[in-house]
Amino acid sequence: MKRSIWIITLVVLGIVVASPPLLRAHDGHDCDITGAWVGGSPAIPGVYNIPLIVTLSVIPTDPSGKRFTAGGGGPANGDNTLFGLFPDADQNTASAWTIVRSGPGTYQFIATSYFTKSPKPPNFDRGQILYFWTLTGTGECTGRDTLILSGTLKLYSNVDRPDLIVPPLGIYGVHDQDKNDDGFADAGEVPFFQAPWGLTYKRLPL
Repeated sequence: MKRSIWIITLVVLGIVVASPPLLRAHDGHDCDITGAWVGGSPAIPGVYNIPLIVTLSVIPTDPSGKRFTAGGGGPANGDNTLFGLFPDADQNTASAWTIVRSGPGTYQFIATSYFTKSPKPPNFDRGQILYFWTLTGTGECTGRDTLILSGTLKLYSNVDRPDLIVPPLGIYGVHDQDKNDDGFADAGEVPFFQAPWGLTYKRLPL
């Protein structure tokens, strides 16, 4: 009898450890961020005539349900050229994310993405990274199927372009801010432009 009780106890413990949703249900967190999300931003008169659509697929990275990554994140119809400031940028990578739960239904995140110029035939090489952005901020579930992300968008150049001057945006030329090409801004570099950012996502239903 005692042996049966121990076996049942071990099975129950195994189920709990292997089930992040069950753990989350016990710590006051009723929004499971895991899943596929679609967000949107309206058209901007005088800038963009077409609304923006973005996607995000959130995946847990540990059994506690407190750390996540996101795949497939990025705009479905974004502007690779950044308002025409980098007219030769023709590709945008899917963004990389780290997300950490900070409380019931709340999260902190950082993300990054790269914009590249493709080589023209007959040249054969990797695409040249022209600029990249990082997003830092917080997320909040306002319902089981609604996720609001907000924070700061920071832009960095990966090329020298002293002639890129846009006074209304405070841009007076840009330089290569990732000289060792490791995908991160070099120590001491500050973004050539930054702005508040926010987007509302809805869960993709089955």
